Amino acid sequence: MVRRLGLPEADWLDLSTGINPHAWEAPTPPPSAWQRLPDAHDGLDEVAAGYYGSEALLPVPGSQAALAMLPWLRARSRVAVIAPGYAEHGAAWARAGHDVVPLSAAQLAGGAGTAFDVLVVINPNNPDGTYFEPGTLLEWRNGIASRGGWMIVDEAFVDPTPAYSLAPHCPLPGLVVLRSVGKFFGLAGMRIGFALGPDDLLRGLEELLGPWAVNGPARWVAREALADTPWHERMRARLPGEARALEAVLARHFGGRVVGTPLFRTVLTPRAAAIHEALAREAILVRLLDRQDGLRFGLPPTRARSSASTRRSSAWSPPSRPAHDARRPAAALRRLVVRRPRAGRARGDRRRGPAGRARGAGRAHREPVPARDRDPVRDRRRRAPRGDREPQRLPGRGAAPAARGHLRQRHRGGRARPRPGPGGGLAERQPDRADRAPAPARPHALRQRAAHPRGHRRHHARSRRARRRGGPGARGGGCLPPAAREPARALCRRRAGARVLPDLGRPADDRSTAST
Repeated sequence: MVRRLGLPEADWLDLSTGINPHAWEAPTPPPSAWQRLPDAHDGLDEVAAGYYGSEALLPVPGSQAALAMLPWLRARSRVAVIAPGYAEHGAAWARAGHDVVPLSAAQLAGGAGTAFDVLVVINPNNPDGTYFEPGTLLEWRNGIASRGGWMIVDEAFVDPTPAYSLAPHCPLPGLVVLRSVGKFFGLAGMRIGFALGPDDLLRGLEELLGPWAVNGPARWVAREALADTPWHERMRARLPGEARALEAVLARHFGGRVVGTPLFRTVLTPRAAAIHEALAREAILVRLLDRQDGLRFGLPPTRARSSASTRRSSAWSPPSRPAHDARRPAAALRRLVVRRPRAGRARGDRRRGPAGRARGAGRAHREPVPARDRDPVRDRRRRAPRGDREPQRLPGRGAAPAARGHLRQRHRGGRARPRPGPGGGLAERQPDRADRAPAPARPHALRQRAAHPRGHRRHHARSRRARRRGGPGARGGGCLPPAAREPARALCRRRAGARVLPDLGRPADDRSTAST
């Protein structure tokens, strides 16, 4: 697909696997792990027994190697394999000469699988995410094992939900459990897994695999990963939330039914083939089911916002318009890749209050919203004339409503003007201020903010620009040194025809009038 479309490999977003994108950070193995033959007594079996809850286990070079060898341990049998499911199970049994019959999950729930010699179940199922209760599986095993049959349970994706695992029940007769390390730990290239079952079956499987089937570095890394219990707990708490976020995006853009596990989500839709092709033209690779009736999406990785794959959502258009327009869902999927900034006021964000922090947090780091995704109703509300808004009133400190007339402000080009009092002159402050807190350091700025929040922000923006230029600052000496602010305010009041009370810094007609 990548070569056919000719797009740069670095721009592709690979969601075709169900491997955990937040891989366990593997340390560097010691030189002895490379220089010596693998040691069966290196402590891996003991650590794995604690993780899986059973000592009846065998390390294998990936669960794929185990499922390919198991058919050769039985004579020709009738084998039931869940379908749709991982196709390699049925192919392996067919290559060994067995009679393979696919059964759906509904047929298995009705008990049809217990009539076969071997039953292969995937729990949770890949790719539709069907979970089977452990009690139901144990009942099926009882019926099959009573006739000398096997029930093989592939639990490659069960690590995020260990309560569904049958590994602690091993070694029950006729029960074989396959576990993978690559999916949950994000270490698929290490090629190591475990087979759990009866001792005689594990010995036969070990003979088929041969000596030193798992290399020394893989054994060392797997031992360290399985012993990291805090990482297991953190990841089991993190993955379900990311899977729900992915499910919300898929349901919103593709419709249909969305199913899956904490490691992947599958969209069941008859338009799967068209959507698969359209997403490929947007450099997003997903898994198309064999029946072409669904698409499997792995969890998106978390990368820095400046990555090239993130920029593709708005900077690249497909060479030709596909049958299904995938530009919007592709952009939504790429937004899941980006690490979201933490809530709070970001640098350069001048909004105030809880609502402002929620709306403006991280504005300097967010991508521009495309024109087709904007909300016209919200934009019209933001562009409403400011004159239609009723000016706010800054409450006075104990003053009567008539005496607080000078505090009522209107927004006029970013300037706060005093309002005349009842007698025609400027209203006065109350003289009794002995038991009150001192006036704020910048009353002009506070009144400007009360008049209109946006005007307040523009006023301070001008003040900051003036400070950087070294100029006199905004009106009223807001950016002047503290010693020069009060004379500048007094000069502004005298130009307006009012005298200034030096101790209060606000205009009044006469101090004697305030004492009457």
